[in-house]
Amino acid sequence: MRKGVVRALAIPLALAGAVAATPAASAEPLPAGLRTVAGSPDGGVPARAGKQIEMWDGPANMRSGPTSWDSVVGQAGPGVYWADCQRTGQTIYYRGNRSENWSHINNNGVWGYVANVFVKGPDPVPGLGWC
Repeated sequence: MRKGVVRALAIPLALAGAVAATPAASAEPLPAGLRTVAGSPDGGVPARAGKQIEMWDGPANMRSGPTSWDSVVGQAGPGVYWADCQRTGQTIYYRGNRSENWSHINNNGVWGYVANVFVKGPDPVPGLGWC
């Protein structure tokens, strides 16, 4: 009798686990400009508010804070990245450019600060909030 109860419950519980592990389809598409963070089978969770920025040179070190003495968490080369905010930090000089602002960007799921001397366009980045 006990084996029958265990077998009777095993199939529904296994199916329930399979259903719970399957990501639910989103009823609505993400708003324009909102990306997902990579790293999970369903594409991840919506990224933080912010905007895309373009880096014109690199690779540049991504750091844990807005200074060159903060630890390196990754690198980002020329390309487009999602930034969630910017903040004032150490002044950086690079190829005739100068900036004390740093953008907080995501590169393949890793968040870090890059000096705005590497970011194409005006400094500070218009429309990007402050951390």
